[in-house]
Amino acid sequence: MTTRIVTGANGIKYITNEPFKPDYNTEAVLVEEMQRMAKRIEDLEMLLTIRAEQIVGLQDEIRNLTGEE
Repeated sequence: MTTRIVTGANGIKYITNEPFKPDYNTEAVLVEEMQRMAKRIEDLEMLLTIRAEQIVGLQDEIRNLTGEE
């Protein structure tokens, strides 16, 4: 039997001898949320790349209009 320290919903820590029982329903929801967040990050990184390319293009246009090299 293994003794574990567990934090309850009220934030209080207590000692238990009960084995850990994962909540697979909650885990599935968390995995789905992480997948949505990863997709959102990927989308934002793509948008950032596009905007950076647009900025570089505008800087080139400004250089061309002002005659700078």
